[in-house]
Amino acid sequence: MTVEFEESGMHFGPFEGAACFPIETSDIYKSLQANMKIVEFVLARSHGNEVAELLFVEAKSTVPRDAAPFMDEIRQKLTNALVLITAILLERHGPENKRALPADFQRIRLSSVAFKL
Repeated sequence: MTVEFEESGMHFGPFEGAACFPIETSDIYKSLQANMKIVEFVLARSHGNEVAELLFVEAKSTVPRDAAPFMDEIRQKLTNALVLITAILLERHGPENKRALPADFQRIRLSSVAFKL
């Protein structure tokens, strides 16, 4: 199964469903939201049998002239996503949320995965 996204007038995908976590529409994010901003999705890239990288994707088609507040918002979204993914993988929100992740995310070893923000 593959997944595709349309966001900010851009097309993303197709990606293997097992490797793509649409974090912005996930149940865990919706339950915690409380004004927390987050990226659109996280993509797991494997090398061999091991998940080697997690890519955090935020889609924006333009940048305003006053870029500083814009960049702060992007930084906040990336940080929130990194913290939430790590907390899920460590089962800080319960094992059921880790089990709800796509298959490739189930095999992530935090000690060896690279985070690409």
